Amino acid sequence: MFTQEQLGKRNRKVRTFDEKVDAVMAQMRAGALLQLSFDGNAPAWRLSSGAGVVPPAIARAVVACKNIISCNDCLFPQTLSQTWKWRT
Repeated sequence: MFTQEQLGKRNRKVRTFDEKVDAVMAQMRAGALLQLSFDGNAPAWRLSSGAGVVPPAIARAVVACKNIISCNDCLFPQTLSQTWKWRT
């Protein structure tokens, strides 16, 4: 069982996560692209609008949305696309 305080803390984390996903989606709705590159061995997600770095967990949630589509620019077959956009 969780205490009220623990549940409140957990709900705040979920709300914050959802707000970050919504903010990225709003940028993409306005025309920004979500771009994947690699810094060393780690994936680095960025918005083309210059809004900054997108954390990997947020990027994964965004690309899973039905309104976000791949631009099919994979370097190798069966790999993740490097550019994602809002479905028009």
